[in-house]
Amino acid sequence: MPIRISQERVDMDDKELQRPVFNDYAEIVVTADSGSSYTIDLEDGNVHDITLTDNCALTFANPAPSGVCSSLTLLLRQDGTGSRTVTWPSAVMWPGGTPPALFSTGDSVNVFTFFTIDGGTRWFGASVGGDEAIPPPTGDYIAVAHDGSPSFTLLDHTTPGSVSLATTYSIPGTGRRTAFSPDGNYIAVGHSSTPRFTLLDHTTPGSVSLATTYSIPGTGIGIAFSPNGDYIAVAHGSNPHFTLLDHTTPGSVSLATTYSIGGTGLAAVFSPDGNYIAVGHTNTPFFTLLDHTTPGSVSLATTYTLSNDGWATDFSPDGDYIAVAHGGSPFFTLLDHTTPGSVSLATTYTLAGTARAAAFSPDGDYIAVGHFGSPHFTLLDHTTPGSVSMASTYNVANTSFSTAFSPT
Repeated sequence: MPIRISQERVDMDDKELQRPVFNDYAEIVVTADSGSSYTIDLEDGNVHDITLTDNCALTFANPAPSGVCSSLTLLLRQDGTGSRTVTWPSAVMWPGGTPPALFSTGDSVNVFTFFTIDGGTRWFGASVGGDEAIPPPTGDYIAVAHDGSPSFTLLDHTTPGSVSLATTYSIPGTGRRTAFSPDGNYIAVGHSSTPRFTLLDHTTPGSVSLATTYSIPGTGIGIAFSPNGDYIAVAHGSNPHFTLLDHTTPGSVSLATTYSIGGTGLAAVFSPDGNYIAVGHTNTPFFTLLDHTTPGSVSLATTYTLSNDGWATDFSPDGDYIAVAHGGSPFFTLLDHTTPGSVSLATTYTLAGTARAAAFSPDGDYIAVGHFGSPHFTLLDHTTPGSVSMASTYNVANTSFSTAFSPT
């Protein structure tokens, strides 16, 4: 067959093209929904973007003949339902002999590459990444640690704006702080009586059972999961005042490490990337930043001297700033963390009394601060990064001990 040339294409009819130099070229992308079976035809293109709409058996068709190489780039997308599975052609050879797992969350995408040099008798495949869609928090349940038996209550919020009792769990002593794991499957509770740390299983939504406990040397006051859920930071009373628990086996905890800070640990929060932990505590310097760049290990990154006890800490969503609510005027300090592992003063804001709570908005533009002294609640404007001004106040009945923004 002769080579055919038109204004739109050059058809080589599988003939060899020697010593070409290509610049600014593109490949055709074949886009389709899978159904329960789908044939990937290389004559249509070498890049296929397939949305899985059912559990699907794939077939690879029309590679080049043996002796030359055919390659394929495949994007497999989960539809909105998710959890779709794939049956691969038997000719596909995977590293280690096992096909890689697909992301199951709706709208996630996996990317694979394949090539064959024997006309499709064997396809060598590899996973080259993808993007797992993380479902937004649903807000279906609210964990409450409190005084008075049973000291822990789980509220049902599946009807937005309304709460009802989901369940309770009896923990020893006063419940001081609680936090959900990032996947919502576990709830960590710090409390005043031995063992002072309890991990509850919430794998059945709306129900809790004991996963495990860990004996902390003092009341568990500050609790935070790492962003990937593998570690739990606990700020507590009694030396060493900070304990990092290993949660790499979900539902089980063991000691990762401890760090001796200057006094009772009052607050602990991970940076968004999990590389640092901001700890507020009693006794000078009142604020300690721990380095967690080696997962499961902490070392001193730096400290910052506040005017008094650091009661609450929170990172901005980009990790560039740390809000600290504390005792002693001016009661609120914003630290600059644009150089990771180092802090310097960004600014302060004078409140009416000791600040006990601080939380950034999801976009980082505002900081909600709870404090002693009327009006007890102040909203700070942080639309200019590193600078704060009063956005608004609200007069609540008395001291505000906790603040939190909704995710949206």
